[in-house]
Amino acid sequence: MTMKLLILGGSGFVGRALAGEGVARGYDVTVFNRGLRGAPAGVRLLTGDRQAPDGLAALSIDQSWDAVVDTWSAGAGAVGRTARLLTGRAGHYTYVSSRSVYRWGTPAPLTEHAETMAREGGTNHRPPIKGLTEKDLRSVYYYLLFPNVLVSLHPDYVMLHTLWPRAVDRTEVVCEWYFERTTIEAEGFDPQDAVDFWDQVNREDWDICALNQRGLRNRDATAGRYTGQEYDVHDFDVMVAGRYLEALRAGVAS
Repeated sequence: MTMKLLILGGSGFVGRALAGEGVARGYDVTVFNRGLRGAPAGVRLLTGDRQAPDGLAALSIDQSWDAVVDTWSAGAGAVGRTARLLTGRAGHYTYVSSRSVYRWGTPAPLTEHAETMAREGGTNHRPPIKGLTEKDLRSVYYYLLFPNVLVSLHPDYVMLHTLWPRAVDRTEVVCEWYFERTTIEAEGFDPQDAVDFWDQVNREDWDICALNQRGLRNRDATAGRYTGQEYDVHDFDVMVAGRYLEALRAGVAS
């Protein structure tokens, strides 16, 4: 029996590679995306926008798949909505963000249609920061300034997340966007697409953090293993633990 494979994405990066491999193996491959780029040869294309209210309509068909591979790399809400829609129609559901298959330390690539990290890949068409290379124009870089600042460098802006612990169960997060002065002073300057994008992503992430903290407060909570996609969280935790140990050693030595 021919394997029926559905790839959510499939137009670029890891999704396109998976689609090509599936076709090469003789699978019946379907891809679901916005149809902005040509579909890989030999696949069936279903189109839709996962962030639109009715964007999953093309998947509401009388069909099941042996396996579904979801390559979404933005807010987790889209993954949850799609997984619920396909309940009972997927023999196996795999989620792998494109960030998880690139070597650690490399920049996160933008999709081909995106100008920047913003709603719809950037709808306000701001000029890029001066002096960027061709690679920089297609990439987003993430850095941590220990202990409490996250820096993300985008083609047209820089963003800071500054975390201020206020209590054992509460942290204030301040988000700031920085654009070049000439961009800000230009007629029609509008940063709202970038602000809206990160507002959605942040709120989804914070909801997950709140649920996690609620679970940890339960007396029956037990520590679990990191998943294969949490390598960066593991590295961060190991670094923080190391800093605590250094501080303890320094205190004992004094």
